[in-house]
Order: sequence, then structure tokens, then C-alpha cells
Amino acid sequence: MIVHRDYRSAAESTIKIFQDHILFFNPGALPENITVEQLATNDYVSTPRNKQVARLFKEMGEIERYGTGIKRVCDMFVNYGLGKPEWLQMNGGVGVKVSLVAENATENATEKITDRQRAIIASMKENPYVRKEELGRIVGMHISNISRNIEKLRQHGFIRRVGPAKGGYWQVLKGG
Repeated sequence: MIVHRDYRSAAESTIKIFQDHILFFNPGALPENITVEQLATNDYVSTPRNKQVARLFKEMGEIERYGTGIKRVCDMFVNYGLGKPEWLQMNGGVGVKVSLVAENATENATEKITDRQRAIIASMKENPYVRKEELGRIVGMHISNISRNIEKLRQHGFIRRVGPAKGGYWQVLKGG
């Protein structure tokens, strides 16, 4: 939001949290050559609104390179089971609506998972061959806690192990 904000506008960047969704808003219309449909499908050429701000964030290591942020953020939402965000042109700016209801939620869903469990799932999706020790380093948990969380994720049908302990891989079934 900081990089893409139109600083000429007196309007504020806002984040509104509702019962079923979060709405992020930045003042400033999209560049003329980019539509919300193109944002949603990642079919556009990035045009940084604030080149100096973008360069500073790149130098700080907060962004990887120009044009990859929206896709990475969308992938994060999907990895957490929230689905793709909805892009909106509204009130002289751009809004992003993110549903807080998991795409694969069922009517009697009692499957609550923690942020660390979501991080485990995301890591397994990124690298299906990831080992428990490496997961511990990534997530910041002791290996015994990793093992307990993996077992809970297995029991609730989020993941499964394919093949043997050594040489097998993780398959993410839902939540990713």
C-alpha cells in the first residue's frame, strides 16, 4: 500500500475489518493502461506510481523486484485458504476485498488452524520435500511442536504424506 499509494491525494490509505472480509483502500486511480481485470489475472506490465518509494523498498529488501508484488500477495491469500482477493475501483482509488471465509469451508467446519499451521502448509506447498527440521527453522518451532502440528493437520485432512519418511513428500489437500 505504501509503494502504490498516490501521495498527491489528501485521502487516507485505509484498512477496514468486517465480520466476513477485510477491505484495503489506496487513493489514486489505476494507471490508464491497467484494469482491475488485468490485476486479477496478473496480465499487465507493472507501472510503479512512486519510483523513488519503490526503489527505496527494493533496496531495503521489502520488495523483490518491480511487478511481482501483487501476484505474491494474491498467492499468500490463496495459501492461507482465503481465495483470491477481489480488485475494485472505488471512491477515486483502488480497493482490495479479501474474504475471511475460507474457500473450502464446509457448513459444519470446525477446522481451526493456527497461523503457524498455515505457515507449515505454505512451506509444504512451496517445497513438498521440506523436512521437519527445516520447517522448525522456517516457522520458529521446536521439532516436537512441528510433529504435533503436522499430526493435527493430517487428522483434519489438510495434508498427507506420500511415500516413505525418507524420500517421500508432503501433499497439501486444502488450505493451500
